[in-house]
Amino acid sequence: MLISQTSRLNAANTIWGFLPVEVDPSDQPALQAVFRCDWSPFVYSGNTRAGEHFRSAQCLFTDIDNTDGSTCTIEEFGKIFSGIRYVLSTSRNHQKEKKYGPGKNLSSPPSDRFHVIFPLDELITDPALVSAYLRGLIAKYPFFDRAVSGPAQLVFGNPATIIHISDGKQIKLVEETRQKKPAKEVRDDYETRDMSEADLLSTPANRVKLMAALRNSAAQGLFEEYSEWVKVGMALKAAGFSAQDFASISDPEAIDVALGKWESFASSTLTAGTLLYYAKQSTHLNLESDEDRELYEAGAAIFAEWTKNAQEERTKLLASRVKDATAGPPPDTMMPPSGLIRDIADYILRTSIRPIPVLAIAAATAFVGVLAGRKFESPTGLGTNLYFVGLAESGSGKEHARKVIKNMAYQAGCSRLMGGESIASGPGLRASLEVEPARMFMLDEFGLTLQGLNSKGAGSYQKDIITTFMKLYSAYGTIDHGPEYADQKMRKRVDIESPCCVLYATSTHGEFYAALKGGDGASGNIARMLIINAGDKRPDRGNQRKEPIPAELLERIRSLAEYKTPGSGNLATFFPTTVFVKPEVEQAFIDLDESMSKKMTSPEACSVYARVAENAIKLAMTYAVSMSFDTPIINEAAFVWGRDIATWCANTLMEQFNSYVADTDHGKTIKKMLMVIKATKAEGISGRELLQKIQEVRSAERDEILKKLLDSGQVFERTGEGKTPSRFIHADFYKE
Repeated sequence: MLISQTSRLNAANTIWGFLPVEVDPSDQPALQAVFRCDWSPFVYSGNTRAGEHFRSAQCLFTDIDNTDGSTCTIEEFGKIFSGIRYVLSTSRNHQKEKKYGPGKNLSSPPSDRFHVIFPLDELITDPALVSAYLRGLIAKYPFFDRAVSGPAQLVFGNPATIIHISDGKQIKLVEETRQKKPAKEVRDDYETRDMSEADLLSTPANRVKLMAALRNSAAQGLFEEYSEWVKVGMALKAAGFSAQDFASISDPEAIDVALGKWESFASSTLTAGTLLYYAKQSTHLNLESDEDRELYEAGAAIFAEWTKNAQEERTKLLASRVKDATAGPPPDTMMPPSGLIRDIADYILRTSIRPIPVLAIAAATAFVGVLAGRKFESPTGLGTNLYFVGLAESGSGKEHARKVIKNMAYQAGCSRLMGGESIASGPGLRASLEVEPARMFMLDEFGLTLQGLNSKGAGSYQKDIITTFMKLYSAYGTIDHGPEYADQKMRKRVDIESPCCVLYATSTHGEFYAALKGGDGASGNIARMLIINAGDKRPDRGNQRKEPIPAELLERIRSLAEYKTPGSGNLATFFPTTVFVKPEVEQAFIDLDESMSKKMTSPEACSVYARVAENAIKLAMTYAVSMSFDTPIINEAAFVWGRDIATWCANTLMEQFNSYVADTDHGKTIKKMLMVIKATKAEGISGRELLQKIQEVRSAERDEILKKLLDSGQVFERTGEGKTPSRFIHADFYKE
């Protein structure tokens, strides 16, 4: 059952931060953990609790306050709904006297007060239908609170809640179309707070928060109109603030005028609500009472204990799946079972002459990464900016995925997200992201490009390309400050907030590793890249057929590209949706990171394996968005997918780096010869065949290298009989 939870308890901020969470309605510890803080029975886009952001409901929520004459005790409720599936939880005013009504001028004696969730078998995505069902329940059962009938329900948390679970059949859904009360009297939250926001301004900490928010509003020009300025000043004086407080939100050049005006303010009917209104124009206030903080601490303690005990077994299970993947075939889990990544990859493979599944999946994942760029991020602030390098031999068809992605972007109307197919300089790469902060760069012959950048004749502006790529990889989640120029008037610095640079590059194995030197492994430049090894053999021919890109697939691509989060689009209000991570999965990521420590046996290994958990989280988040960008959740399937790909890519890079890369040409030749011998397995290879495989090596150099490999025990020689030449066998396959 999908609902929304927060990490706050009875807080003033009741709009932002409502994260979707999947909870089993029969799992009492899990329910206890959710109900400890403010929550909502529904799911919202952008984590924003508002009717216009309603996404789905998998339950109906009702409230029994027992304040208006129609009473129902918990015992009576159980009899009425015997055989019906529901979750009942007591509210914070359970068995307490409660003030209610306009101005809280009415009082209700202690009584049972509780909330009820009726889980549904099907997901409802129409907010009007949810309201109709709720009004149907209210019409049939008068003890339900009539105010609880909207699609933006808020429930204040209660760490001491008592939960009753009833298993049975789903409640019968009956629509009621008649509004029982005037619309203006129906509120979204289930009860009026015991302490209003205006009351909270009596605490010093909250008064400091309010003044900071008002100063933000002043900086944005909200008080430039004389009447607005005077109104705020009168409200400040009525609320007991000082003349200095009023001066702090006034024009710095007119402080004396402000102080003089302050003296003229007489008693006013303006209330603290006026101050709160202006403060919230610039700032999300989070006002807390001392009681709030005490309850929050109690709730946090309960949640910590529950996390430690109830999740221990599931966490151990996931942690045990952290495996030492070998750099061999790709993981069985690499092709997602469904979702946008799967559908894009399937289309690439169906239309390819020689299908390469691993490259199709990598290209599709990179594409979804840029579509989701700057719209979603992990709880730790990571984005979907992924760097893929696909390695396949010439003539294998590795260019097909790039063509398909370009066509999809163009036909879906999001070609703005596609960067250039060649990059002239580091500043040119950054300038592209200044225009569009989320872009995907698809580069062919990447190995040759790296060789050119590392050559002695390369200019500094060219060598800066790789440095810029690496800087942009870590720039998500912060402001990337542009370069400073001497002429500040003509060339001002341009900053980019959270740039999402995505790379999908392809190369042959030989060209890519020929561009690397021994120090590249430890530098971190290559460690950020997910190396996708498509093998050294030409793929089999597929059943290629030309077909248009399905309209339904283009629409899903377009919808993700145009997905809007609250405040997205400019520097000051960048506000991506936080993707919810299940607690046991969050612990599994930590265990994955810890498990990489035993692999860090060299500077190169430290650099590569230190990035595995980070890449796994990014991959898992992209997978979650691919499955559902309305309510993405990083669950166990997303974790396993991201973990398996990240570990496979890291092991592939380490194995091939150790096999191919060296600081000198002679060192590279030694490693290349050793790999050629190893590829022949137990059959081995003759000296003549070795020269044919590595034509740039002369016979004298071959003999010198073979002697070194034989002396070191990495290669063994099997002497031939008669005219049969000797064969050289790698130590892994040699048998006496």
